[in-house]
Amino acid sequence: MTVKIGPGALHWTAADLAKLEPNSNEEDAVSDYARSLAVDLLTKSAKLTAYSIAPESVEQFEHDLLLRWNFDNRGMILTCPAAEGSGPSLYRETIKGNKSETVELKQNINAEQLAEAMEWLFDR
Repeated sequence: MTVKIGPGALHWTAADLAKLEPNSNEEDAVSDYARSLAVDLLTKSAKLTAYSIAPESVEQFEHDLLLRWNFDNRGMILTCPAAEGSGPSLYRETIKGNKSETVELKQNINAEQLAEAMEWLFDR
């Protein structure tokens, strides 16, 4: 597996997400709204931080889009909802041993908050 780290990682991820197929008949297929929300958020965040890493996984779940990052005992999940009118949320945790030590959930995050979270992930 190749891990993409660097100032372009969020741009690369946004480009990959933009290529996701539009809604299909599949039960969990990502909605157009969730996809465009994620692309916009990642693209804007990439301009605000030099610290970024591509997510280790991108999941389509009940038309939402979930992006997961883990780095150096820190993890976060960005959830872009399927329904218009709902904003993205960001779950962050630090792990010590095999247990969550600190947990935080932010609702309706913006590009600045995602950029700050990227820097937190790298302990900057």
